[in-house]
Amino acid sequence: MDSEQPQLPLALYVFRYIADADFRLAVDPRGLWHGVFGLHLREQCCVVRAADCQGCLLLHQCQYSYLFSGPRPLESELMRRYDSIPVPHVFRVDRDYPEPILAGDEIAVSLVLVGEANDRLPLIIQAMAAAGQGGLGPQRGQVWLHDVTQHLPGGRPPQLVASKGRMLDLRPPEPPEAPPIPAAVRIRFLSPYKASGQANRSGGLEMGPFLMALVRRASLLQYFYTGRQLEAPFGMLKAASVQVRTLERALRRQEASRYAARHGERVPTGGLIGHIDLDMSDIETLWPYLYLGQWLNVGKNASMGYGCYELLSL
Repeated sequence: MDSEQPQLPLALYVFRYIADADFRLAVDPRGLWHGVFGLHLREQCCVVRAADCQGCLLLHQCQYSYLFSGPRPLESELMRRYDSIPVPHVFRVDRDYPEPILAGDEIAVSLVLVGEANDRLPLIIQAMAAAGQGGLGPQRGQVWLHDVTQHLPGGRPPQLVASKGRMLDLRPPEPPEAPPIPAAVRIRFLSPYKASGQANRSGGLEMGPFLMALVRRASLLQYFYTGRQLEAPFGMLKAASVQVRTLERALRRQEASRYAARHGERVPTGGLIGHIDLDMSDIETLWPYLYLGQWLNVGKNASMGYGCYELLSL
């Protein structure tokens, strides 16, 4: 194993639902699925029933906290200045839903689980099934979980892991193996991207901070959900990130919003959509992180499904 490259086992799970009756969703499904998943996961896991998780004696033993809210482990050597850490799930809506959704229509949502979070799949399936039955959107349209398939990054055929209320065989997660680096690559955004933290001050996409955000995200997820700290030449990676050459940039802003129950109001979720082409010469060290980021997303609200992209060789 090359200790200088990320080794983050993961798997993608596709949850397929059937609509019970006609309804209109009328909201962005990314934030919606994230919210209902968290709601029903908490209902299944919480034994204290407090209004707020902060101060709970079971905070660091709770499956809801581990999977969804991400409190920083007390013994952590990383992120000591922060109260929370990246969570081990990433939502993906792979295609647009019909509008309206009619009785009998099929809709799907995907969920990437990283590292040891894959061991919690039965609990996650229960929460996702309850989320569909509890109703989606303003009309509370009910959808029933039909089956769940597992997709591994190595390109093997998908495998059915849950159907008709039964769990089936489950393969262990695998780390994505980056193919040979192309001469140039296109980053095509599948959902709006917005930089997080200080990198968001410009409101645009600066390639240096973008690439280092991928490095940081991979490093933290590997540390917290595999127990292995990434031993990478971070100084060398940062130096390479500022040398990247952009060949073409075709980005536009897409406005969107979601209802945030915590704030009791709608919050913006828009960002940049489109593509950006990169010359990959002299930045080979960053290629594994850029490739891995196709499963992890990047930027603000990455776990909800924003900042999702695919790579196309040029």
